[in-house]
Amino acid sequence: MKARIVEFSDTEESREHFALIYQGFLSGGNGPGAKPMDVIRREATILDKMEAISYEEMDQESNQPTGKRLLHPGEQRLSLSQPEYELLKRYFENTPWTTKVSRKVVEISDWLSAIPLGEESGGR
Repeated sequence: MKARIVEFSDTEESREHFALIYQGFLSGGNGPGAKPMDVIRREATILDKMEAISYEEMDQESNQPTGKRLLHPGEQRLSLSQPEYELLKRYFENTPWTTKVSRKVVEISDWLSAIPLGEESGGR
């Protein structure tokens, strides 16, 4: 199955993109109503993939998780099947973003939309 490869470079902009995409995926997927099991499985797969290229930020004082995920250092790649990509993008776009981040959200949405359907996916 062909995949879309979301590439994050080792820059502050890429780290910000990842943080907003992750936040949007979580927020946009929390809508009302039941979900079919195939959607829940796809969500779990996407979370596994996103968590594989990131780590949970820890509060320096309390040593407790902050709830924010940060990209691992270096370039990171997120390989998504077409159905995974569509779900991630839909959740990102369905998030009730604040006006303050609207420019960044439009930039990220356009960037995600421009990712071509490319190489064969190796699965998870």
